[in-house]
Amino acid sequence: MKWLKDWYKSRQPWPWFIKKSFKTIAEIEGHDKKAKKAMPPFNEKVFSKEFIESFENGVLNIKTLSVVCPYCGETLKSIKMANYYDKDSGFHISNFKCSSCNNFLKDISFSLRYYCGYLLPDSNAISRNIITNDLKASKHFENYKILMSSVVRKEIDGTPRAKRELEDLKLFVNKGIIKLENVGDDFDIANLESAVKDNTIIKHALDYNCILVTGDKSMVTFALGEGLFVIDLS
Repeated sequence: MKWLKDWYKSRQPWPWFIKKSFKTIAEIEGHDKKAKKAMPPFNEKVFSKEFIESFENGVLNIKTLSVVCPYCGETLKSIKMANYYDKDSGFHISNFKCSSCNNFLKDISFSLRYYCGYLLPDSNAISRNIITNDLKASKHFENYKILMSSVVRKEIDGTPRAKRELEDLKLFVNKGIIKLENVGDDFDIANLESAVKDNTIIKHALDYNCILVTGDKSMVTFALGEGLFVIDLS
């Protein structure tokens, strides 16, 4: 209590780990108002009827997940992620776009997370620091469980940018912003062909009903052929 009161007297913003909705914090701030939690926009109409019906029957199957673009009406198994550097904020800003008409898909982040809260990035996505750049600014990937395939772990081992991404991901895990889990058995991939490695990554995504995140065009094509839903960075 003393630490909390001293912090409040310093007039600094509360640290990230302080729950401002707690009664204790309200008393220190000198009011009895309950903090209102922001409700993110949610819209199940962006999904195909097949997926919603399957989900309502208690079945989560990544092969049925598809998005209906409100602009062109296309049913999509992949969406593009546009990334650009914002000079005003100093951050990399992210937004999702229709892979057919390129219009921005408004309010899709929370809906996707609600129905399928699992992401599996490949080594291409990890090496480009896509996830942590988003978490620092746009926060589309907030509250997801990020699954790290054993193949991806081996592919990025020792690479500087990937090492930094993993370190930053662990910081977000410690803050409770995301969850991180390793999947698949560790094995030597040195003599494996690219197709075998890609197939293993896709198998892990299918096994855990994950959205695949990749900027590799051949991987996008391969994954779509297997029925996965893809966030396309290419």
